Amino acid sequence: MCNIAVEIPEEVVYDTKMNVAQTQEFIKRQVALGYYVSQGVSIGYCAQIAGMTKEDFIKFITGKVFELNKTWF
Repeated sequence: MCNIAVEIPEEVVYDTKMNVAQTQEFIKRQVALGYYVSQGVSIGYCAQIAGMTKEDFIKFITGKVFELNKTWF
């Protein structure tokens, strides 16, 4: 696994009311989602990036699709 560092201003972490662990989890999931949607990376690899099982990643992306659909109406 490749490690990539991302710098997030402390103010953003504070404003979102996330702690560091929650912020790391959020970033991993968003990167995995982006790779899946825009780059066609497999669910298996994206699940690994997100630190989830394949089943949990599928539930996660299904929830994101539902959230997007709600904003369209």
